[in-house]
Amino acid sequence: MSRRRFRVVASASSALLVTEIAVASGGTLDWPAAIELDKEWEMAAAVAAVAAWVWSARRSRGVERRWRWWMAAAATSFAVGLAAWSWGQVVAGVPLPTSTLGPAGFLLTPLLAALAVSLRALARDGEHPRPDAGRRDRLARALDLVIVVGSLVIFASVTTGEQIARGWARSESVIAILLAHPLLYLLLLAVVVALTRARQAMQQWSTLLLALACVAYIASSTLFAHFVDQGTVRFPPWIEAGFMAFPVLFGLAALAPVRDVARTPDDGAFGAGDVIHFAVPYIPMVATGLFLGVGVATGLRLQRTIAGISVTLVLLVIVRQVTALVDNGRLLREVQHRALHDPLTGLANRTLFLDRLRRALSRREPGSPPLLLLFCDVDDFKRVNDTLGHAAGDALLRALAGRLRGCVGTGGTIARLGGDEFAVLLPHGDDPPRELGQRLLEALRAPYALNGQTCVVTVSVGVSSLEPGEPEVSLDELLTQADRAMYAAKNSGKNTVSYHVGSPLG
Repeated sequence: MSRRRFRVVASASSALLVTEIAVASGGTLDWPAAIELDKEWEMAAAVAAVAAWVWSARRSRGVERRWRWWMAAAATSFAVGLAAWSWGQVVAGVPLPTSTLGPAGFLLTPLLAALAVSLRALARDGEHPRPDAGRRDRLARALDLVIVVGSLVIFASVTTGEQIARGWARSESVIAILLAHPLLYLLLLAVVVALTRARQAMQQWSTLLLALACVAYIASSTLFAHFVDQGTVRFPPWIEAGFMAFPVLFGLAALAPVRDVARTPDDGAFGAGDVIHFAVPYIPMVATGLFLGVGVATGLRLQRTIAGISVTLVLLVIVRQVTALVDNGRLLREVQHRALHDPLTGLANRTLFLDRLRRALSRREPGSPPLLLLFCDVDDFKRVNDTLGHAAGDALLRALAGRLRGCVGTGGTIARLGGDEFAVLLPHGDDPPRELGQRLLEALRAPYALNGQTCVVTVSVGVSSLEPGEPEVSLDELLTQADRAMYAAKNSGKNTVSYHVGSPLG
């Protein structure tokens, strides 16, 4: 489905969901009518979710098709369980159906969904290695996983742990099974979060919607189990909000546009995959934090163990953010370096070279030492590419860059302006220009070993200078002088140095 159509479907579904929750929970309907309306909505949304996953599976190929069929099976399990549950609660008039088909369908859903997302995550079709893969990235993933697991442990312990134990102790297996619902959906949430953080292929909008669906179901199932454990028969209809949202989000996950992980953006923009990559791991922690905040505000007393885990998680989040700041600084430096340097040779690119030339000209004062600008162009470079191949041509350019560094040293700036053209800036020309030019010629025309063959190339060098006491010239004029001198060297038979006419060197 296209992004535009998905936005329309998602907006319409969300509006209907909010309206349904408001009507059912607004108090205008009596309790049986509100519950019946809730179940009708849930059933319709569950059937729509099954249809969405089947439709998307039929339109997909390869691993996308396989994992979507498994998700269709999970949606079907939920719909069957919901039908059995609704029959017992609405038609038969009992809050807990004696048939195990309802709970079994609900419990099977997260297991099938976890299997489906695992199959999708383990596939490697067209996936590029993450550019930030390394020791720090592995540390960040480990911290995220610990934060997620710790958040889920806290949530499960506070909400269901004690009640499950009490239910089994009283031999009330039905209550214990009900309380196990949020734990299995917590398991699915943990699988989704862990695989999203570890695999680029899982950074999809469908993954984010699945995570939100799990959070919605966990919230309502926990509240429902609590009311049942307390012996409440007529629970508030608003606790069904998560149950109503689950099939909607689950179905929208099937329709969400798929990002092509085989393509990497060239502009470095912060895209949808980055949003999902950074947002999903913190969904469990935010949900747990909100739950604990509301609980403490309403009189919930935290055990020392839970409080200790909570403090530890906060400290881990701080460590995680410090790690992220360090990584961001490193990545920023890498981006800045790539923006100002030639990727093949590592030399300065045209942008950095012109900036340094502009600064050198702006800092000149009367009595400043000579400023030298040299343009170097490889003679007959096309012949190297045609006879030895482009790989050999690239190797030659890298070797030329290394020899230029050896000749110029650290006092100047060397740049690759493009193709086989290099430039050298010496803001403090300590070496005599003629000696420097000849040294460059001799160094660059020494034999090169390329593809097991010996290759000799020559260069043509054009020199422009700005001597003490000379009238100031603009950056463009100085570049034009060096360029003309280089072409004069080409026209003089190549393998020579030419100086700009009009300078003391010409």
